[in-house]
Amino acid sequence: MRVTALLICLLVSFSAFAEDKISGYITGGIFVINSDDKLMVDGDGDKSDFDSLTKIGAMISGEINYALNDRTKIHFGAPRTEIVPKLELGVTSKFMNKTEADVSLLISPIENEWENPYVYDRSKSKAESYGLKIKLKNIGGSGFFAESAAVHRNVADDKAKAAHSSLGRNGYDYELKAGYTLKKGKTFTDFFAKYSRGDRSGSAESFDGFGGGVKVTTLTHDGDFLIFLLSADRVDFDSANPYFDETRKETDYSAMLLYTLNNPFGFKDKFLTFAGGYSAREANTEFFDAETYFAAIGAGLNF
Repeated sequence: MRVTALLICLLVSFSAFAEDKISGYITGGIFVINSDDKLMVDGDGDKSDFDSLTKIGAMISGEINYALNDRTKIHFGAPRTEIVPKLELGVTSKFMNKTEADVSLLISPIENEWENPYVYDRSKSKAESYGLKIKLKNIGGSGFFAESAAVHRNVADDKAKAAHSSLGRNGYDYELKAGYTLKKGKTFTDFFAKYSRGDRSGSAESFDGFGGGVKVTTLTHDGDFLIFLLSADRVDFDSANPYFDETRKETDYSAMLLYTLNNPFGFKDKFLTFAGGYSAREANTEFFDAETYFAAIGAGLNF
């Protein structure tokens, strides 16, 4: 988060030299999360209730867009139109046939994982992930869209792999998504299906996943927007986990809501953001079951 905040501040400062080409936003706020999840790294691995977590924390995010011309822009940051935004650096371009293409690097240099999540006395380990995402929207002027992504993950001290080679977590995750957008006035409804593949160094951590969902985005004349997402995924792992002698199979559900109010109380170029969500993971092995609630509120500046 510190790296993201520093880069955003530097880019905002740069906007003074290119005011007519720079646009974006920056926001800060607080969040609260309550989760029962034995794999959540923010829990306390040395306590008997290590699978439960209630946390209140601060957050900061933003995005910078630099227009190269009327059809092409460079962007950096976390797009707020994504209900689960990630740090991206990319180029978006619109073509004559109305297709919009985006090629982005996915950047996550500071993550946490358990060294070994399957033992009682656990310690954290640093992790990182980098990848490439390609998105196509309004393909040929239609409502069809498609996305593909490839992300490399690395856990610095993977003691789960040291104990059992089949639990190695380093490797690549791939995802393909395709769908169609229905437009009615200022409401856009995306129906999508996706396939994912985790090609990890351990067969018990490698997986195939299938899922789908619906995302509804509603805009107002004042620029406010509401995003609602429902999704479900089925994930099947390749081989048995040596700690449980079962091959992990799970179904994930999620529902999320994001609302942004622009120019609140007459404050021009300011906004308030409210978010909340619920997710659940149901697995054939109880250890992997999880349930999480979260809520967040933030205030920000458009420029």
